[in-house]
Amino acid sequence: MKKFNKEKKQKPTSSGEKIRRFPRFGILDLVIILLVICIAVGLAFRYNLFSAFNKLQNLSECAVTFSVKNIESTTQYYIGSGDRVYFKDSGNEFGTIMESSDASSIPLNITPAKETFVENGVSATFNYPPDTRIDATGRIKCEGKFSSDGTFLLGGTEYIAAGQTFIICTEKVTLEITILGIDPIENQ
Repeated sequence: MKKFNKEKKQKPTSSGEKIRRFPRFGILDLVIILLVICIAVGLAFRYNLFSAFNKLQNLSECAVTFSVKNIESTTQYYIGSGDRVYFKDSGNEFGTIMESSDASSIPLNITPAKETFVENGVSATFNYPPDTRIDATGRIKCEGKFSSDGTFLLGGTEYIAAGQTFIICTEKVTLEITILGIDPIENQ
């Protein structure tokens, strides 16, 4: 009987070297590679690493003008320029409070609040005394980009537009704001 030689002999090349063969990949190797890829993607989502890639985009500074209606008059003293603003629901950062205009150092423009009541088809407007309830407008400095259709993406990912209402938080207050407009800040 012939004995089979389990070692495969490789043919020598003309220079006398052996030909090197690449290892074969099996199903188990493929499963391990896919598992490593899934773990890497899971860690990227878990630690929010994709937001780091958004920072690499060309984001520009913008001023979001907002209004807040019918708040207590003392609330204005708890809002200052430079306060960080966050979305209440998600906890994501919105930006920082700016001065209400380029010529002013106060963060909010204040007007006395008023309410309109309708009773039996007749409307009546009630003006609150200025030391009780107020309406206010202000600006938030944030980073984002305008898309080609004119919409604004806060941080390059979250859609923000005039007319939207958000609940925001600073370190001291929580407010329900309405976005009035978004303007780029000119770097001088």
